Amino acid sequence: MKTGAEGKPMTAFKTLLLMLLVWPAMAQAQFVLLTQNGTITIIGCTSPGLSGAVVIPGATNGLPVTSIGMGAFQNQKNMTSVMIPDSITNIGPGAFSNCFGLTNATIGDGVVTIGAGPFVQCRNLTAITVNPTNSAYSSTNGALFNKNQTTLVQYPCGQGGSFTIPDSVTSIGAEAFDGDLRLTNITLGKSVASIGSAAFQYCTSLAAITVNPTNSAYSSTNGVLFNKTGVTLISYPGGLAGGYSIPGSVTSIGAYAFSASTNLTEVTIPGSVSVIGNNAFAGCASLLNVTIPGSVNALGADVFGGCTSLTNATIGNGVGSIGYQTFEFCYKLTSVTIPGSITSIGDYAFWSCSSLTNLTIPDGVTSLGAEAFSSCTSLATITIPASVTSIGTLPFYICPGLMAINVEAQNPSYSSINGVLFDKSQSTLVEYPGGLGGSYTVPDGVNVIDAFAFTYCDSVTSVTIPGSVTYIGSFAFSPCDSLTAVYFQGDSPEVDATAFNGGSPAVYYLPGTADWGPMFAGLATVPWFLPNPVILARSSSFGVQTNAFGFLISWATNLPVVVEACTDLVNPVWQPIQTNTLTDGASDFSDPQWTNQPARFYRLRSP
Repeated sequence: MKTGAEGKPMTAFKTLLLMLLVWPAMAQAQFVLLTQNGTITIIGCTSPGLSGAVVIPGATNGLPVTSIGMGAFQNQKNMTSVMIPDSITNIGPGAFSNCFGLTNATIGDGVVTIGAGPFVQCRNLTAITVNPTNSAYSSTNGALFNKNQTTLVQYPCGQGGSFTIPDSVTSIGAEAFDGDLRLTNITLGKSVASIGSAAFQYCTSLAAITVNPTNSAYSSTNGVLFNKTGVTLISYPGGLAGGYSIPGSVTSIGAYAFSASTNLTEVTIPGSVSVIGNNAFAGCASLLNVTIPGSVNALGADVFGGCTSLTNATIGNGVGSIGYQTFEFCYKLTSVTIPGSITSIGDYAFWSCSSLTNLTIPDGVTSLGAEAFSSCTSLATITIPASVTSIGTLPFYICPGLMAINVEAQNPSYSSINGVLFDKSQSTLVEYPGGLGGSYTVPDGVNVIDAFAFTYCDSVTSVTIPGSVTYIGSFAFSPCDSLTAVYFQGDSPEVDATAFNGGSPAVYYLPGTADWGPMFAGLATVPWFLPNPVILARSSSFGVQTNAFGFLISWATNLPVVVEACTDLVNPVWQPIQTNTLTDGASDFSDPQWTNQPARFYRLRSP
């Protein structure tokens, strides 16, 4: 499942400096540092990274090291221990995430803020120790708490067996137990009143979550965690195997409730459920089939993402939307029933559903998100109904089996020609299906080839672009591995510099067309000499001129061309009216006699 962080602009810095620094005391390990306002933040590590015991200095170059940024040490798998100095005041979210070799960490007395999951997925971490003089945090038996131990911040993933949360704890932090592969049982004390998101995710050995009966916020039944009244299922232990029937009292399945329950093979969702939270079943790698009742209002983000064994999904009539990444990485999904109640399909909703061959988008759907069906490598055809008025970028990106994108004729916003997707006016080519190969001629009248329109169309060998095209968007043909030639029938259009990234087709242009240089979007240009002379209908000389009718003839250098005319195409009598020599492959033609005829038709021939 894709993850990411969106940075915010930094303002009001007296100084802003990004630099690489080598610290000899740390076995020549390299760090990426940010200097601002006279202090240093560690924001990353450079290859090859860290190994062994790491002691972070309190200062370098005369400046104090005060902060460890979000994910700064993530994936440093060879680091075995870390000592955080007293100068550090802030540790960002996931700062040491996925450091699989880390066994112990020591936090100095200056730290006053720690983000969510600072040591998440550190599988061998057995102890987090806090300097006793620290005013904000403390540790007991290797677990990290706030100072008065009302919040459990992080439980070390290397500790196994059973764990009872102390009665002093009122809050369990987000991702507090995430990634603990050895923990078998958790008991919540009587005072726990809030639990952060994904607190028990990827606890694949966890067989039961037990709650003190006097707890006023939570309860448990057969080891499954609910709110006190039993209407919200909060967490299903990841170590349980087989099937599970959700009780009929449940109206809400919480975010991450079943996340990474890798041995769950089937689940029965009762009609009482109206809400399924984000990531609720994400990573349930053994789940085979699922039926979502019509009582559910919407499917949120990543609900079934990474359910790699899921083969069939039935969505009940009543569900209004399919959210962001809902079924992404469901590699074996061959059948999904989308009811007429669905009005929107979110970004990446079916991303990498590589076994999905056909899909019917029902009438009523008004929007398809960006890359909604991207990397559905077996998808052959798809029909867009008349109701769809909004389509995000690259809805069918990297679909090498897709032969046709068909649009119902009544659609007010989109259309299709021979399986190629256009806007309604057919002035913009939106997306070319990845399974079509050979040569393709863009229809005359198209003004824009959209960004990514031909991206990963690896079977296309040549494309002919009419003179009506004035703009080619970013990565429009990037990459098209088999594309060897692009033929332009008109003047050089405006083009994004990335349009042909990763490819090297020859770019051909007709003699007599304008604004062509030796290069076009980084590719060499070549004159395109046709087998027969042609009239360039989109040249500046085409049409009525002063007392004449004119056009540009294009063919080959220094060859003569005869222009013939007639007045009747039913019974034509063609008469030669002018012979032109094509200097540099082109020549302007002008007929001052056209006004003396009731009609005038032209053709070209060689002498």
